[in-house]
Amino acid sequence: AAPHETRIQQIVTGGPGGDARYYFTVDHGVAQIGLGEAEGAEATIAQSYETAVAISKREIAPQEAFMQGKLRVNGNLMKLLALQEVLSALGKAVDTLDVDYAGA
Repeated sequence: AAPHETRIQQIVTGGPGGDARYYFTVDHGVAQIGLGEAEGAEATIAQSYETAVAISKREIAPQEAFMQGKLRVNGNLMKLLALQEVLSALGKAVDTLDVDYAGA
């Protein structure tokens, strides 16, 4: 199978330092995460800082947050669903990081 290709914009509102924008891209099978804007994003995922922390701590699943209206998606939802396995692997990799949740 061909490697996944995508550009996803993330927006987290109401954080300790204000709103944050970061992106996740996969280009020719190489994944990259960075701060800022994803030019030509296929989908934008927006959530509050509180929701982002809960998802990161695995207190709520992203799908559950979406169903409760805590996580909003604009753009290609089908692409996100197709990338669910890739995004899940990303979450597992981030689990190894030592994170300080300011104000949470």
